[in-house]
Amino acid sequence: MERVDKALGPPDFVYDLSWIDDSTVTHRFYLNHRCDARFRYNDLRGIREIGQDEMPDVERQARVFKRIMPRVRVGESWREVFAEFGVPDYTYESHKQGEFSYQDYEGPYRGRFEREPLPEKAICFWKDKDVCAVFETGRLKKVYPIFRKSWIGVFHQEPPGNLPDPSHP
Repeated sequence: MERVDKALGPPDFVYDLSWIDDSTVTHRFYLNHRCDARFRYNDLRGIREIGQDEMPDVERQARVFKRIMPRVRVGESWREVFAEFGVPDYTYESHKQGEFSYQDYEGPYRGRFEREPLPEKAICFWKDKDVCAVFETGRLKKVYPIFRKSWIGVFHQEPPGNLPDPSHP
């Protein structure tokens, strides 16, 4: 990562995506160079050019990273996050049994965090904040911008400020 940062400067934003095998791919975005450097196990796996059609969404994500995400910290309780962001618009709840994960609920928020036991894992979406958060047993594990595919899949609309994708009806 240091070699890439030395060549390109500091990234505009960074996010980690977990894989099924519990490994993580780290994406480091360099908007001035229009590229996304991907690392797995801290090894550079590739640098991808950000296409012209992707730039509005990547710039939106960068704004969310700078404006919204610093307001909460990993490890905070759901109460602290809800106090900052308000009640989520949509949630996905699941639990793990053995090696398999099972979906318990997906839909508009229904007050599930206020009842014990807490969901083992939950992903909450705040439409007005353009942010989503992952909780494990009530503690914030990750927070990141709502990706374009999630905007379309969850809210059935384009993210704010994005142009419609002609390939998606």
